[in-house]
Amino acid sequence: MKEMNLSRYYKNIFVIIILISVFSFLSCGSGEDSNVYKVKKTDFTSFTPFVGELYSVDEQVISSPFDSKIIWMKTEGVEVDSGEIVVRLDTEEINASIQSYKLEMEMAQKDLEIFDRSSAFERRFKERDLKRKEISLQSAKEKYEYEKDYVDSTNLLKYSMNREVLQDEIQKLQESMKEYEKFSKKGFISKDEYLQYQFDLETKKKEIKRLDNNITINKRGRSEVDIMQVKKQYEDALKSYEQAKEALDTFDEKKKIERENMTTELKEKKDKVEHYRQQAQNSVIKANRDGVIIYNKTLKSGIGFEKLTVGSDIYEGDGILTISDRKNMGIKLDLYEFDLKGIQKGDHLEFALDSDPENFYNAVISRVGNIAYYNENDSRKVKKVQLKAKVQEDRTSFKVGMTVSGMIFHDTPESIITVPTYCIKDSYVKLTSGKKRKVKTGRSNYFDTEILDGLKEGDRILLSEKKESENISGEPIKVKKKDIRLSVKETGILEAVERTEFKSPARAKVLSMIDEGSEVKKGDVIVNLEKKDYEEEKQKIEADLALKKEELQMLEKGRDNEIFKKEQEIRLREIDYEIAKMEYEKTISPPPERELKTLELDYEISGKKLENIEKEVKINEEMNKKGYVSDDTLRQLKNSYYTAKINHIVNGRRLDSRKQGSGKTEKMLAENDFKYKKLDYEMASQELENQKALYSLRMEKLKLQIKRLEKRLQDYKDIIDDMDIKAGDDGVVGYIERWTNSGRRKTEVGDEVWNGAVIGNVARVSSFIIKARIPETEYTLLEKGQKVFFTLPADKEKKYEGVLDDISLFAQDNDSGNPNEGKVFDVIITVISSSKKFQPNISVNIEIVVKESKDAVYVPKSALYADKDGNYVITPSENKKRVKTGISDSEDIEVLEGLKEGDTVLDSSLKKTGEKDD
Repeated sequence: MKEMNLSRYYKNIFVIIILISVFSFLSCGSGEDSNVYKVKKTDFTSFTPFVGELYSVDEQVISSPFDSKIIWMKTEGVEVDSGEIVVRLDTEEINASIQSYKLEMEMAQKDLEIFDRSSAFERRFKERDLKRKEISLQSAKEKYEYEKDYVDSTNLLKYSMNREVLQDEIQKLQESMKEYEKFSKKGFISKDEYLQYQFDLETKKKEIKRLDNNITINKRGRSEVDIMQVKKQYEDALKSYEQAKEALDTFDEKKKIERENMTTELKEKKDKVEHYRQQAQNSVIKANRDGVIIYNKTLKSGIGFEKLTVGSDIYEGDGILTISDRKNMGIKLDLYEFDLKGIQKGDHLEFALDSDPENFYNAVISRVGNIAYYNENDSRKVKKVQLKAKVQEDRTSFKVGMTVSGMIFHDTPESIITVPTYCIKDSYVKLTSGKKRKVKTGRSNYFDTEILDGLKEGDRILLSEKKESENISGEPIKVKKKDIRLSVKETGILEAVERTEFKSPARAKVLSMIDEGSEVKKGDVIVNLEKKDYEEEKQKIEADLALKKEELQMLEKGRDNEIFKKEQEIRLREIDYEIAKMEYEKTISPPPERELKTLELDYEISGKKLENIEKEVKINEEMNKKGYVSDDTLRQLKNSYYTAKINHIVNGRRLDSRKQGSGKTEKMLAENDFKYKKLDYEMASQELENQKALYSLRMEKLKLQIKRLEKRLQDYKDIIDDMDIKAGDDGVVGYIERWTNSGRRKTEVGDEVWNGAVIGNVARVSSFIIKARIPETEYTLLEKGQKVFFTLPADKEKKYEGVLDDISLFAQDNDSGNPNEGKVFDVIITVISSSKKFQPNISVNIEIVVKESKDAVYVPKSALYADKDGNYVITPSENKKRVKTGISDSEDIEVLEGLKEGDTVLDSSLKKTGEKDD
C-alpha cells in the first residue's frame, strides 16, 4: 500500500483549512475593490475540527452456539436479509460427542439397573440374615504430593491431557469399586483382589493430585506456603466428606442417596446428549436482522489474530460476525480533552468523507464520553474523550468504517470585530495605503480572527498583495494523440480460487515436508509427523481392550460354572427341605397310629435318604469327571450310600415290630430344622435369579466398555494414519506463516505443531483471483466490472487482464499497524488471463481502469496552466490559449477542446518575477 507523507489527522485539518480559506476569500470582498476588506463587526461562531469514522448505530453480534469449525460462510461485506443463512458449522465433533455421551448414558443406565437389583437383593438378604450381612464403610486418607521442579508451559498441556485421561479412569474405577466391595463381601473376589483394586484407586488419586499440583504451579506459580494451605483445605474437605458418609446409619438412607446420585449422573448424561443434539440443530446460523456482514478476528493457532475464514476453529460464545445496518449511521470521533470546552450533546457538526472531500453532510452529537484515555501513539500523552454523532442523511456512499473529517459548531454567535484570518501575517495587517499595522488578536475559527486592538470599524485593509505579471518560457512541443487511461494502481496477492487447507491432526514434531511450490496429486504425502507417542498410546489401548475381552470371556465362563453349581445346590437344598418337612410331619403324627406311622415314615425317610444319596452320588460323579469333586469325596459318598441302603432295609424290617411316639424336644428341633431348611432353599432360589440378572447386566456393561475402547483405538488409528498428512486435491503446495518463538515464519522440519494448526494448503492453478486493498480516498472511483491490468514481479513488461468482481461494503484498518495510513476497502479481482507463471500467494502490481479515452489529443501536465478563469496553454508567441481538459494519467492530460493534433505549445515550468512586500 502507498505510504502517506502526512498523518491522517493533520492531512484532514489541512483540507478543512484550505476549504475555509477559499470560502473566506470568496465571501469577504468589499464591493468597491475585490482586493480590499472593510473592517466591520460580524457574527462570530467558533468550531472544533475533527477526524472520525462512520459506524452503524444499529448492529448486532452473532456468536457461536458451540465449539466447532466453520465449513461455509457468506462473503464478507455483502448485504443480507434477516433469516438468511450466513454461516454453517461443522457437526462432526458434535455427532462424536453425541455418540460418546450416548455410550456413557447406556453404561450409567446399566449401573443403575445393577444397583437397583443388587440393592433389592441385599435388602432382602439383610431382612433375613442381618447379623451375617453388615455393611461396612472404609475410608482412606490420601496424601498430597507435589513436584517442586519448575514445569514450563509446554508441559502444562501434557499435564492437563494426562489429568483428563486419569480422571476418566478414576471415575470408572470408583463406579466399579461399589461392585468390587459387594463381590468381596460375597466372596466372589478375594480380599487381596479387592485390596489391589482399592490400591489402584488410591494410586491414581495420588497421581491426579500430583498433576493438579504441577498444573497449579505452572498456572499460578504458587509458593510452598500456598501449596500447604491448599493441601490443608483439601484434607478438610475430604474429612467432611468422610464424616458425612459415616453418618449414614441406615441402609435405606444410604441407598437412597446413592441412587439419587446415580440418577442425577444419568440425567446429566441424557441432558448432555439432548444438549449436543440441540447444538447440532443450531449448526446453521442465520442473520438476525438486515445488514452488512463483518466477520470478527480470532486467535488462530500459531498465526496470531486473523479474520475468521472457512476452516477456522470457533468456540462457544465467541462472536463470529457483526451485522451492521447501513441505513442508520453514526460517527465515532476522539477529541483532545482541551478541545471539549463548549461541546455538548445536541451540537451540530458538518463532515465530509475522505473519499469525497467536496461534499459536506450534517450530523448531531448524540453522546459525549465520560472516560478520558491516552492514545499510545501520541507522544504528548494528552488524554482524549470519545464522542458519537447521529448522521442526519441516508446516503448509499456511506460505508461502515469510512474516515470522515469536519467541524463541530458550538457556542452562540456574537457580534465582534473580525478580519479574514489569511489577511494577518506575523501579527500585522496591510492598510490600503501600503503601511503595515500591528494588531492584537483573539479567538479564531479558521474563517475569521477576532481583533482585540489595532483596528476599528470602517478601517480598510488589503486582502492580498498585487503581483507583477508572470513571465513564462519553455521549449515548443507538438500536440499529439494517444490512448489515455485514468486508473487506480495498487499491489495485490494472486490466490488460487480452489484451495484445500491441511492441518496437523495432533500435537507432534515435524519429521519431513516436501518443498513449497511442489506439484502434488490427491493422496500424496506432504508432511510427516512423529508418531511414536501416539503409537505407544495405541498399544496401551490395545492391551486394555485385550484384557477387557479376556475379562468378558472369563465372566461368561464363570457365569456358567456359578449357575451350574448354584442349580445343583438348590436341588440338594430342595431335597433337604423335603426331608426336613417329612421329619417334621413325622414328629407331629398323633397316636395310637403314631408308631405305625413313624415306622412307615422311617422307612420312607430312609428310602428318600437313599434316593437323595443316590442322586448326590450321580451328581458328584458328573462333577468328578469335570474336576469339581475329588476322588476321596466321591468314595465317602459311596460309603454313605451303602450305609443308607442297609439302614433302609433295617427300617423295613422294623416297620411291624416297633410303635412309639416323638417327644416335645424332638418336635421343636424338627420344626426349627424345617424352617431353616425352607429359608435356605428360598434364599438359594432367589440368589440364583439375582445372579443370572447381575451377570447379564455386568456383561452388558463390559461390552459397552469394550465398545468404548474400540472407539478410542479407532480414533488413535485415524490420528496415526492422518499424521502422514496427504494432499486433499491436485495442485501446488504452499505453507503459511505462523507465530513461533523466533517470530512469524513458516513451519519447518523439527518444529512442533499443535492439534488443528494450519500448516498450509494445496492450491489448484487452473483459476485465480487477486485480493487487494484500495485506500478509501479512491473508493468512489471503483465500480464492479471495471477492467484490470496486472503484472508479475518477475516480468513487469507483460500485462495480464482481469475484472473487478467484488468491492467490500465497509472500510477497515490496514495491516501495517500504523493508524495514520488510513482505512482501506477489500476488493476481489477475477483473473481472465492464464499463464504457467501464475503461482499462489505471489504479489502483483494491479491497475484498475476507471476511465479510458482512445486516440485522445493530449499535452504534458507541465505544459498546462490554470488561473481563476480556467485552464490554458502558452503558444510560441507567448499568448494564452484556453483549453478544456479531460482525464489524465501520471504524466499527460487529455485536451477536449482548444487544441488539435499538430498544434505547438510551450512545455515549461512557471518562472515568476515581482517585487518583495514592503
